[in-house]
Amino acid sequence: MRLKSLAGAAALLAVLPLTSHADEPGAPRGDRAEAAAAGEPLVIDIPGERDATVAIEITSMEEVGELLRIGVTFTPEWETEPFGGRDADLAQTLGANLANRVTARLIDPVNLLEYQQAAGGTGGQRVPMSAGTPRTVYFYFGLPVEEMETFDLYLDAAQVGLPPLVDIPYRVE
Repeated sequence: MRLKSLAGAAALLAVLPLTSHADEPGAPRGDRAEAAAAGEPLVIDIPGERDATVAIEITSMEEVGELLRIGVTFTPEWETEPFGGRDADLAQTLGANLANRVTARLIDPVNLLEYQQAAGGTGGQRVPMSAGTPRTVYFYFGLPVEEMETFDLYLDAAQVGLPPLVDIPYRVE
């Protein structure tokens, strides 16, 4: 489709819905496809493991120079040691291969803007996990260019898209 004007493009963008990884073929289904509302942790099953979950929640948000730093805390719970007793790391707990990078995208659904993760943070490092022990990972983004009241945060571990954390109030410390 070819648009003849910028106004036509803006009108088209105004009616197109934002889509998530949950809408894509091969995306996680079932409990993993439910978004978490603001203030509630997202709890997902650890793939391939019985009675094992990980709670995901935003625990900090602050401006650091020209960047926005968001702290996301992951707390795994399990009855028996998962992964055949091998040491678990964050990416593996989220369903990816051992030591894969965990990345984030910040979506401003009102202004139809997507903020890509800036370099830095701890999402690319191996983060060891143990039952009941919260681990916080930091993701950096450029400061929002528009007034933003809430945002959605999408996390990915390699090719594994997780349900988003949605309607997060934008409040920096």
